[in-house]
Amino acid sequence: MPLSSKLSQRLAMMEKKNNNPEREAKDKEFYEMMKDIDMQSAKRMHSIKSKKRELRGAQRQTKKKVEKLKEERSHEYSTSEDTRQLINRTFAELELSGKAHTFDEWCNECGCIHLEEVLKDSTNVDAPGVVDKDATNNVQKQL
Repeated sequence: MPLSSKLSQRLAMMEKKNNNPEREAKDKEFYEMMKDIDMQSAKRMHSIKSKKRELRGAQRQTKKKVEKLKEERSHEYSTSEDTRQLINRTFAELELSGKAHTFDEWCNECGCIHLEEVLKDSTNVDAPGVVDKDATNNVQKQL
């Protein structure tokens, strides 16, 4: 079906109006700019996510190092049972020697407490000059 001349002219004018090479170049340039911005944004987001991932990994490694150091150092600072007993015995002796001069059994001549004097009042004395070893050990433990 042939088109009327007016309709043909109108169609030609519309095509000329729509087929503007200058506008198409600007549209293409705008499209490229938008695409570039999207790519930069995607790169930036990827970079941020990557940095966050790296930071979490570094934090985990740091925590592991700190825990490892704490464990290694805890062995250095922990004391053995022998050391604890030695410390407790030394403290008890220091405490006793600090209070010893206040006891009635204290000997001012030699500066000590004679077990014979302590055990004189004890009921475990078998004969004069003979001291029960268990009683002596008990008194030493108490001191």
